[in-house]
Formats: sequence, structure tokens, C-alpha cells
Amino acid sequence: MYNIYCFVSGIDTRALTKKIREKGSMLGKVVIEEVEPESVPFDDPNKRNLVAEVSSKVCFWVIRNKAGICHNFKVIC
Repeated sequence: MYNIYCFVSGIDTRALTKKIREKGSMLGKVVIEEVEPESVPFDDPNKRNLVAEVSSKVCFWVIRNKAGICHNFKVIC
């Protein structure tokens, strides 16, 4: 796994939480200080097929025999 940490500073997180509760989910972006915010486009996840991006083309079936031993079978979905 990757050990990536992200810290947000310089904003009132309580106010942000309140805004999200009142308005619902919104598009947003996190931009580092050296980059102009206008130069980074918004990424709208509603325009992408997120299920296809995270789904695997390979399925695994787990079958337990009478002795309780599991066997994994790799199947192309």
C-alpha cells in the first residue's frame, strides 16, 4: 500500500462541513500553493464510469469442500 498523507490547512473545516451539509456534494479540488487554482480543471466523477474503473476483469470463486478447506478458482468475467 501507499503511505500518502494529505493535510488541509488555512480553512475553517467546520464552515466547510456546514456548507457541504447545506448544499450537498459539490465538485472541488485541492491545489498546492505554487499552482494557480484556475489552471487545474475540475474532475467531475459523474461523467465517468467509476464502476468500470474499480472493477476487476478477473473474478475469484471460493469453494469450501467437506473438510472445510477453501479452494480459490480464478475465472475471467
